[in-house]
Amino acid sequence: MDWPFDQSANTAAITTRFVLENNFPILSVIHYSDDHSWAFTCGTTNAEADGRVISMAEALAIDPSLGAVADLPPGWTAWREAVHSPWTRTVNSEESLANSLSPQQVEICLRYQAGILSTLPKAIIGVAAESLALFPLNGLRHPATQGTSGWYIWGGVTENFEALNFAPICLDHVLESSPKIAPYLALAPGWRFLIDPRNGHEDVWYDESLFNV
Repeated sequence: MDWPFDQSANTAAITTRFVLENNFPILSVIHYSDDHSWAFTCGTTNAEADGRVISMAEALAIDPSLGAVADLPPGWTAWREAVHSPWTRTVNSEESLANSLSPQQVEICLRYQAGILSTLPKAIIGVAAESLALFPLNGLRHPATQGTSGWYIWGGVTENFEALNFAPICLDHVLESSPKIAPYLALAPGWRFLIDPRNGHEDVWYDESLFNV
């Protein structure tokens, strides 16, 4: 098979320690316009300390399905909800980011230095619907699996997460009744939030245990 990328197999590329050390799936691919280099990341972190250097060949060996985005033009980004989900492609620019994510979502991710992974309107999230009239509103994001976004949303204070009755619901339906959660839904897997619209309380934090599923 011919080599599919515009950079040679031994050219350096960027990934994250989570991909290499914890077998996180590669859900985000960036083809940079300045030097035509590539990044193959899990979408859970933007921290410089979490970055690792691998070869292009190593990236393709980790996930052969990356060949599907080998034709990604320089200056473009591709992402997917899960390994078997279709790729979404956008121009890698502030303008395209603003079009694919709301300004509030971008602001939340930047403020907390969180990884960004958009949640598509038709994405499936787990919702404890009977609790959404309660406060605070809670959300956590596990790694995405085929057909789901990894999000679980519920209302109220609970010490027994397993006792909640979650049902799979399309995101756009959830936002009709709980629009206040929308700014937080670009947080990458591994992130949680707790908000109380009654008094403006907001907690957003990273919880590595969410990957132990």
